[in-house]
Amino acid sequence: MPSDRSMEAMNPGVNIYGLMHCFWRENDYIPFSTAEIALYFFLLHRMNGRRWRMPVKCSTSFVCRSIMVSKQTVLTARDNLRKRGLITFSKGSGRDTIPAYSLVTDPGKWTDGLTHDLTDSETDGKTDDLTDNLTDSNTDGLTHYNIKDINNKDIIYSNNGGEQKLSVDELEKILLDDTGWQDSILSLLSGQYKIDAGEIKNNIILFFRQLRCQGTDRREEKECRSHFFNWIRKQLKEKQDGTHKRQDTDKRRGSDVTAGTARDYDGAF
Repeated sequence: MPSDRSMEAMNPGVNIYGLMHCFWRENDYIPFSTAEIALYFFLLHRMNGRRWRMPVKCSTSFVCRSIMVSKQTVLTARDNLRKRGLITFSKGSGRDTIPAYSLVTDPGKWTDGLTHDLTDSETDGKTDDLTDNLTDSNTDGLTHYNIKDINNKDIIYSNNGGEQKLSVDELEKILLDDTGWQDSILSLLSGQYKIDAGEIKNNIILFFRQLRCQGTDRREEKECRSHFFNWIRKQLKEKQDGTHKRQDTDKRRGSDVTAGTARDYDGAF
């Protein structure tokens, strides 16, 4: 029969779907990196598989292999998740001690309740809570509105989420400078496709060149990152499928005919 301590650690009352819902609400407030998302849901799966007996020990090398990122990316991601109050962990010390992780199962304690206890001044300009209560028909007629930042640049907020829209030039620079995000994409795609860091940057440039050709001048950063990931994955898949198709065609081809005159056919076959 399990002890009182183990029964308490099991915590059968955890609502995994509630945690997932709150995670994405937190992501709406400040977007998580690809690695942070992968690490959180990896831990969520591990905790649930162990019936919420926490902490759960897990070596960093195993985490790296599971979510396909580098060791430094895992260390950065877990520090950021802890700073935002979603997890706690104890560091390992080589072979003697394995890192141990726990999830904070009360979303009210995440980031000191930033998404739940905003003051009036902090909610100025944030429309998430308002638009949640509006039906589609009520918001159809609403238009975008512009404000100025301290550099007197236009900042456009959409009426369906309040996220800032940036110019494609600004977005291209942000994505090109975000090497951590690029490393995460590389880690996720390199296992399936042949790609390197240089090709990621070249595809970012090509992606924004296409946006300009399509007449796109502003996008939301989070939506743009998501669009690029799906776009590059499609490009790589089409490239890989095309290579495989050419290889299959080559296998079915016979030997090239090198004879140029009737005399070339003389002799035994």
